[in-house]
Amino acid sequence: MPPLAAAAMECQLSGRLGTEARDMSLSPSKGYYSRVRLHGDLVVSYWLRAVGGAVRPTLQHEEAAPRRFDHTFPLLKGLNADHHSACRDAMHEVLLRARTPLGLDAGSWDDSLADHLATLTVEAVRRERVAGDGGEHRGVPPRFDVDMALTIVAEFVYSEPKALLLACDKAAAATTTTAPPCRARDAECRVCVEAKEDAMVRLPCSHSFHRGCILPWFDKVATCPMCGHDVAKYLAAATNTPIGKFPAGLFGP
Repeated sequence: MPPLAAAAMECQLSGRLGTEARDMSLSPSKGYYSRVRLHGDLVVSYWLRAVGGAVRPTLQHEEAAPRRFDHTFPLLKGLNADHHSACRDAMHEVLLRARTPLGLDAGSWDDSLADHLATLTVEAVRRERVAGDGGEHRGVPPRFDVDMALTIVAEFVYSEPKALLLACDKAAAATTTTAPPCRARDAECRVCVEAKEDAMVRLPCSHSFHRGCILPWFDKVATCPMCGHDVAKYLAAATNTPIGKFPAGLFGP
């Protein structure tokens, strides 16, 4: 898949405890550290947010079978409420490895799931401590083995408007002096008519816009708002992806 098309790909990840009889279990650890096991299914689907389409993306493809993952890790700082951040960070790393086969970069991961799981874990340990002896034994906090069955949903969303914006910006950078001159100041957006600090994008027709102004326009139509210049061809030229098509090279593992 061309790099420009990949840059317009987003991944929305969410997760929930599984549907097994025991989604989460705690047992006293026999080891020196508390240990957490995360395992379950990774469900992957691919969606298209098209130029001129509905606001919500449409499903293009869903993998026939979930991908299994199973990782166990020790928590060197225990499972007390005070160590929530350590638990969250460790879970984040495990989930990061679980989705590595998807080819996502680190910035694509929202750690809200890891934070939620860490909260569940430390709260469960706190309840166990209250129900038990309620304290530490000779200054050593209790250690537990935690087992969590999860379902993680990964939805790839290809934003065609964003890909079009990037393609136009790239084409404009290579435009020669034969391009139609822009009668507006380069620092002034022709949509909001303001000279703000926001990043600007110049279309191949030489009209300039704030990214936040032109992107909603491309949600509706692939033309310049000022002169009506058709820019759809630049998407196909830069991404090998005609309007209304999902980029090739991503479906499958």
